[in-house]
Amino acid sequence: MKIFIITTFISLFGLNYLNAQTTFGTDTQVACETYEWIDGITYTTSINTVTHTLVNANSVGADSTVTLDLTINNSNTGIDVQTACDSFTWIDDVEYSASNNTAMFTVMNVAGCDSIVTLDLTIKNSTTGTDVQSACGTYTWIDGNVYTESNNTATFVLTNVVGCDSTVTLDLTLNNSIGIDIQTACAKFIWIDGNEYTSSNNTATFVLGNAVGCDSTVTLDLTINNSTGTDVRTVCNSITWIDGNVYTESNNVATFILPNAVGCDSVVTLDLTINNSTGIDVQTACDTYTWVDGVTYVSSNSTATYTLPNAVGCDSLITLDLTIKNSTFVTDVQTACDTYTWVNGASYTSSTSPTNTATYSLLNSVGCMLTMDLDLTINNSSTGTDVQAACNTYTWIDGNVYTESNNIAMFTILNEVGCDSIVTLDLTINTVNTNTTINTTSSTISIESDAIGATYKWLDCYDAMSSISGEINQSFTVASNGNYAVEVSENGCVDTSACVTISNVGIIENAFNDMISVYPNPTKGSFAIEFDKIQESLTIQLFSVTGQMIQDYNYQNSKLIQLELNEPNGVYYIEIMDANGKKAMLRIVKV
Repeated sequence: MKIFIITTFISLFGLNYLNAQTTFGTDTQVACETYEWIDGITYTTSINTVTHTLVNANSVGADSTVTLDLTINNSNTGIDVQTACDSFTWIDDVEYSASNNTAMFTVMNVAGCDSIVTLDLTIKNSTTGTDVQSACGTYTWIDGNVYTESNNTATFVLTNVVGCDSTVTLDLTLNNSIGIDIQTACAKFIWIDGNEYTSSNNTATFVLGNAVGCDSTVTLDLTINNSTGTDVRTVCNSITWIDGNVYTESNNVATFILPNAVGCDSVVTLDLTINNSTGIDVQTACDTYTWVDGVTYVSSNSTATYTLPNAVGCDSLITLDLTIKNSTFVTDVQTACDTYTWVNGASYTSSTSPTNTATYSLLNSVGCMLTMDLDLTINNSSTGTDVQAACNTYTWIDGNVYTESNNIAMFTILNEVGCDSIVTLDLTINTVNTNTTINTTSSTISIESDAIGATYKWLDCYDAMSSISGEINQSFTVASNGNYAVEVSENGCVDTSACVTISNVGIIENAFNDMISVYPNPTKGSFAIEFDKIQESLTIQLFSVTGQMIQDYNYQNSKLIQLELNEPNGVYYIEIMDANGKKAMLRIVKV
């Protein structure tokens, strides 16, 4: 990227105007290893002092000096030291299965130049082994699992001495011995474990020592010959059972003991159903119910009776216990925007009423029919345009700040019926041209507003932006050093330019490297000349507009000089010269 910085000097010698422009620029470059510049030289190191002169296209015959600001970045190399087990995939996407110190790969370093990386890879290998074990009953291995049977397939992964996987396979032999003790008894049995068993059992175990020095587990297989049975009976009203008791209600818990075929007690349990001569028929129906008596009931009833023979030939007097539940009819009142999809799955785009026969049926809270009629009001969405005009910026209802005219932005709000209203913005942004231009001639300095055909008001920035009396034109001629701005009114908008600092009113020629200030200018008589630093020897002469020298002064080691202009009102010139012949020409006005 090349950046040219242009500096303009304006020199006025005496009353004559001389305009010369010299262009200076800096060509900033960044390169890897070498760079060949416009002077034809190839540079290998960074440098910022080399210059080259071109003919300036902006002023015929004037030189344009370009300075090279060059940064040379260098490539570099490095070694990527890696250690892996069995294989390793490097940045070149190659999978290496053996050690390697020759592979190379090129990447960009932080300076944007090539960086060559060499791989230094060490491959270490995984190992395998077998762990032979023998145990009694169970064995807990290094994997934390408890094994109850011999096993030669279980594996576990450890880290070997070189830091890679070591896979160990288990070879386990379990020396267990088991047996079954078959026993038969009546009622109860005392086994070798000292426990008394009153019911058959095939899960109890006892541990003895076997021939290989491991435990021998004996499992009991016990049969208790207590026989049981159930006496199922169904009768009317009552029964006298084998225990001598008279039962008038159904029963399934009564028992009686008899001797069985194997000489043990036999327990008989009664399973009795008593068919009573009365009963209640509990019914629930919607709206109406027709009972076994042929009557249709439209309301709940708990008094109606009917006599039927039951399944065992007993008369059964049935009492009706009827609950009548009612169906319901409702109107579903709905309001929607543009369309509405009802419970029946239909989409409606216009209003309906119960007379439009949009109906739907389902079950109500008591399990009967619920019939719904739809009473629907369809309200419609709307659109509109918001026409606006603003100065410079405008904040719309969408919260966005617009700096340019716009006729496509949209925003959605609710209209008066609660539906979407899409508003389109039609915005005109009016702007004010607040740019200014400084114009300099041999006798005046003026500031001009770039806005044409506007209304102007020139302001003093140093005096709280106060208006300058009578200055309402597009151009403002500066009478004294200061800080000035212009308030411009155009296109129905008002805006103020940036403040412009004028510090060279009265300075015609200045060969001093130090800044010279003359103030106040215009003056009523007394004025000062101030330098940025002390001047060792100065000659100051005051001339009239006709070139006649009026006063002559000499000063030593001065930075601030106070002078008195004891002449009639008008324009005068001050010539300042040091011991080396360096000059400055100043113009001052007495009012």
